[in-house]
Amino acid sequence: MRSFILLELLIAIALVSGSALPFIRYPIQHLSREIETLARMELARGAEETLVDLQALHRSGKLSRKWLEQEGDELYEQKKISLTLPGDLTYLFERRITLHLERKKKIADEEFALVKAMISFHRPSKRKAVLQTETLLLFLPVED
Repeated sequence: MRSFILLELLIAIALVSGSALPFIRYPIQHLSREIETLARMELARGAEETLVDLQALHRSGKLSRKWLEQEGDELYEQKKISLTLPGDLTYLFERRITLHLERKKKIADEEFALVKAMISFHRPSKRKAVLQTETLLLFLPVED
């Protein structure tokens, strides 16, 4: 009789431990997806700030139409950044900014440039971009 109780106890422990695994695994997967979503949101915010910085560079005259015509479709900046999320999680990314002169238009003796700015964030160990955004910027005429 005693051997059956031990066998039943072993079966009960096996069933409980086997059914507890999904209760642990799914919340951890959900948490990792939330952290990934939060990182993407922070990177999107960083991309918007970068676009504002590019517009400010253009208005200050440091990023002129003449530079764009000389460089063409070139890598403007490549910089390593770190992203710190709540809970002391730190991720390293590489930000690449590529500018491409899409079109020039002359209106009333002033030349305007339509520039495509592509901002991408990569993990240093991977080639695939974590986040990539493109936008068109209208650069007003700048005296060269």
